[in-house]
Amino acid sequence: MQRRWDGDERGAGIAGGESHAPHTRRLLAALEAPDWVAEEPELHLRPHLERTALSLGFGLRSTALDGATYEVRLTWLGEKSRGPIRRAAYALIGAVAEESTHVAEWVDEDAVVFDVATGNVGNTPFAPHGHLLRLRIQTGAA
Repeated sequence: MQRRWDGDERGAGIAGGESHAPHTRRLLAALEAPDWVAEEPELHLRPHLERTALSLGFGLRSTALDGATYEVRLTWLGEKSRGPIRRAAYALIGAVAEESTHVAEWVDEDAVVFDVATGNVGNTPFAPHGHLLRLRIQTGAA
């Protein structure tokens, strides 16, 4: 049995996630549309991210557009363990999250990275549009 976490005695879950798959499929279809990513993330995202970052324990280092992805480089000023970093990152993502959001977390050397796709996929009065965001959180150690 391959354990899923420390202390796992089952090795398997209780169900599949098909009930949530339609939401994920709508976001995937939006991501594949050639003009879904909105322009000017500096205008639409940065003010919300700046306002929220400091209150959560982040120092804002820089922002840049990398293709269609808005990359925000931050320094984590809090406890250097993954739990607090993840909680703060999700709160920061919440400052710009729209109707449908997907987050992938990974580690790149001494940074924890959160790749975010967020946007409207048709359940709002606005035309479908969204943002690609990368939070690169420098930790020194994570």
